[in-house]
Amino acid sequence: GVAGFVYASTATGRDHIGGMMSPVVQTVLSTQAGQRMVYQTGSRPTPVSVARVVLCPPSTDRMSRLILSLLIDLIGSSSYLVPVVGEAFDLVWAPVQTILIMAMYDPVAPSLKYVSFVEEILPFTDIIPSATMGWLTEYGPDLLLQFKTNKNDNNNNNNNNYRTTTTTSTNKKGPGILISDRSKQQRKGPGIVAKFKE
Repeated sequence: GVAGFVYASTATGRDHIGGMMSPVVQTVLSTQAGQRMVYQTGSRPTPVSVARVVLCPPSTDRMSRLILSLLIDLIGSSSYLVPVVGEAFDLVWAPVQTILIMAMYDPVAPSLKYVSFVEEILPFTDIIPSATMGWLTEYGPDLLLQFKTNKNDNNNNNNNNYRTTTTTSTNKKGPGILISDRSKQQRKGPGIVAKFKE
């Protein structure tokens, strides 16, 4: 603690910290909310607008937001590590988490901020992953559609490579036979299924 402040007060420490913080400062200052925060250019920005600038720059991809959402939920659930002190930590973390969730997911899930706040304030409800629910609300439908499209594309590719013919069999032994150009296998049920490569 104290050694860090002493190091930051030296010229070398200022250069080192300035080099690390420069991208963050430039990102914040390049936005309207950041300029209003630093310069007298109008009303002060809200905590949500500042959090939106820091957490959701235009270059943020869905995996980065998933990791950030999981981190928010992990911090909120960490109150279970120390039972009595943890619930007091929830009183401080609840508004912070609500601001972060508002910044990230308010356009797609406006009621999630209320769920998040109540979940953090009430005891023994920290297990609910509010930020991850917001991520699923935003990206879940697209991922399901992408999965379904990929699955259909794979099925169409398989159907284009093979033509399947099914015939009825009077095999006295019971199970039918699956004949394929790749391997010969036994199959349950009547009939012979033959696949021919086109």
